[in-house]
Amino acid sequence: MNKIIVGVVLLASLPLWAKPVTLAEVTQGEAGASLWVSGTVASRQQAELSAEQSGRVEWIADFGSRVEAGQELLRLDSTALRLSLEQARAEHARWASSLRFAKAEFERQDKLRKQNNASLSQFDKARLEVEQASLALQLASIAARQIEEQIRRSHIYAPFDGVVNHHFIQPGEHVDAGEKALELVNPDAPDIRLQAPIDWALRLALQTRLKVEGGALRGEATYYQRAARADPNSRLIELRLTPVEGSYIIGAPVRVALPLGEQQTMLLPRDALVLNTEGSVVYRVQGEGDALTVSRVPVTILFGDERQVAISGALKQGDRVVVRGAGALSDGDKVELYRGS
Repeated sequence: MNKIIVGVVLLASLPLWAKPVTLAEVTQGEAGASLWVSGTVASRQQAELSAEQSGRVEWIADFGSRVEAGQELLRLDSTALRLSLEQARAEHARWASSLRFAKAEFERQDKLRKQNNASLSQFDKARLEVEQASLALQLASIAARQIEEQIRRSHIYAPFDGVVNHHFIQPGEHVDAGEKALELVNPDAPDIRLQAPIDWALRLALQTRLKVEGGALRGEATYYQRAARADPNSRLIELRLTPVEGSYIIGAPVRVALPLGEQQTMLLPRDALVLNTEGSVVYRVQGEGDALTVSRVPVTILFGDERQVAISGALKQGDRVVVRGAGALSDGDKVELYRGS
């Protein structure tokens, strides 16, 4: 029993190894500075078009084809439908003939009844046959129009000018009603979309011009609309901008400069953030030399981009925070500066 106790005491007396980390200092944004926020180029006219009718794909517009609104994009095999339409039209013609005969018979019975040469039952029967033939003719007409509508729906037409951007099916394949067939995108109607803090979005006036960067492209975009609802978790709301000029590729990433105005904001590298179920935290380093420890500091993300974020919390300019190695830390851990291999 004594040996076990001694072993525990020796284990507890061993020093805790310091965890290697890299550090960065908290900085304060200057008045009038801008923070670059990531966005995406989208198209105001972009649609995944679905078949309205089941059938075999007979033809589909080529990938990359530029089309105009109303132009055919896809055609299904409608042979069976066209045969059904011929049958429906023949049925319509048959009932039209029956109606003409019934009307003639009714007129004859009406004359005979007025001359007291026909019974009332014969007259009523002739009138009933006219009504039945008339209803049958209407039903035949409706059936023919329904098949005509099915034939019309065996085609997909472009709802707007654009380019065929993707095929979900190929000629010869069977497609079900409602199944996606192709994607149409209008590259001439670019839209820049980004997520911004609610408070900042409320201060931004419509038609404000913002700087935009994307690859080698530099330009401006005009803010014209925001979403009606913000994300309750991130506290961000979607903004939409129209590029003033330049050639943007739909789907390409861009950066948009959000003016901070006269606000003084604490900035730190995004890699310093540790995200968990309780929110965002950073680890502030205390001490000097070999006696470095960390303390856990909850922060609120105001806005940011892929490189740095603006935050609020119990930090001040010049505080040292862990950048590399923060994910493996706990409050009070000992750390040492990472010196590389």
